Amino acid sequence: MRGQVSSLKHYEESYLPDRTVEEVGIHVEESVAILLRRVCFSSGSDAVRAYVADVYVKEVSQIFGEVLTDRVGNLVDGTPEQAYANTNALLLLNSDYLRARSWGLYVRNGNLFRNKEITGIDICAIDKTGKMRVYNGDTVDKEALLADENLWHIFSFGPSLLNEDGSARDEDSQFHITDRYSRWNQYDSSVGFPVPNPRTAIGQSEDGHFILAAVDGRKKGTSRGMNFPELSHLMYEEGASVAYNLDGGGSVLMYLDGKKVNNTGGNIRTPSDYLCIVKKTEGAD
Repeated sequence: MRGQVSSLKHYEESYLPDRTVEEVGIHVEESVAILLRRVCFSSGSDAVRAYVADVYVKEVSQIFGEVLTDRVGNLVDGTPEQAYANTNALLLLNSDYLRARSWGLYVRNGNLFRNKEITGIDICAIDKTGKMRVYNGDTVDKEALLADENLWHIFSFGPSLLNEDGSARDEDSQFHITDRYSRWNQYDSSVGFPVPNPRTAIGQSEDGHFILAAVDGRKKGTSRGMNFPELSHLMYEEGASVAYNLDGGGSVLMYLDGKKVNNTGGNIRTPSDYLCIVKKTEGAD
């Protein structure tokens, strides 16, 4: 697996300097393989630390969306430990924190959780064949998308991180960041989208091969976080041909085999939804 992973990377001209890579976890069995690495850049006040997982699954159902609800079905915040207990996840990552917003289109495991406005954002869909695509919410036919019987997940956070040809983006102006994001869309804010912060991203390299990233931030001298061009280049260099930004900041949480691997700073949140890499269900084709 290591040789296959390496052949897909674009490390020849790293956007961020002084890259170092360390393997920190691996899980391999018949239906799933996970290779988790710590990827670091720079040093001192400019240091950046990210955790990147190459995930190979046999069935798209192994990319499971765990949504936490109360007894009557209302969304609730919950800890990664709760999500892990419900799914026995091999790898767990926060997703787009749907309870924190009143807008967006959210589908998990083929089930519709919310159908609200998606103008001003990009959305990301994964279908039952395992294909990942991103769409501009201003132009996509939402009803046609929802009518697709092959739909498995839709995420509504964004933005899309790569160009249509799979290349990286270099400038803030290339990203679909609008007033939909309200107070987060402030260039002079310490929690704004365009400045370095903890980040979460999902990407796909090829069928059955997903790339999940958790970027630590707000820890001076350890990891300042990433801005969008840096995150775009990280996902490109890690081999993604399509990539999408998920909820960041205090939501950034990655667990492998029930143990937390990242260590971002600031106020840690307990989101309502997680991406869980699970074993293939017994009897599944």
